[in-house]
Amino acid sequence: MTGLTVSVPGGGERLVNFLGAEVLLRLTGEHTDGRLAITEAGQPADADPAPMHIHDKEDETIQVLEGHLIIEVDGTRIDAQAGSVVHIPRGAAQRFWNPGPANARYQSIFSPAGQENYFREAYALVMEADDFDTRLAEIRERYGLRYPAED
Repeated sequence: MTGLTVSVPGGGERLVNFLGAEVLLRLTGEHTDGRLAITEAGQPADADPAPMHIHDKEDETIQVLEGHLIIEVDGTRIDAQAGSVVHIPRGAAQRFWNPGPANARYQSIFSPAGQENYFREAYALVMEADDFDTRLAEIRERYGLRYPAED
């Protein structure tokens, strides 16, 4: 059994993808015997909305730490101010964006764990690689992440 784990402020595994987006893996399945993973990320006020996507293998709970997000789940829009917590069951179509004017910061809790490994693999890809699209599609499929607009 995994023992006590403490993630100090700003602690964790920092990943940056090919677009410069950053995610901080605060706790992973390695820390929690696969029960959950916790990530932290930012959403700039001028960023494009996250594309509509579906997690088939885990529930996601989003807590807005700073700023403001609009979270859309199966067509319902939630105005999530700092301090809001939104639970999204697996299989639900979701996307989110920051309506501004300030940057937002949020924490996602994935249960069970596994999504952190998607971030590790997808964020390691180099966009200029000849097989980028194929490899990203394979990673998404492996972790049960679907993008309906691309299906």
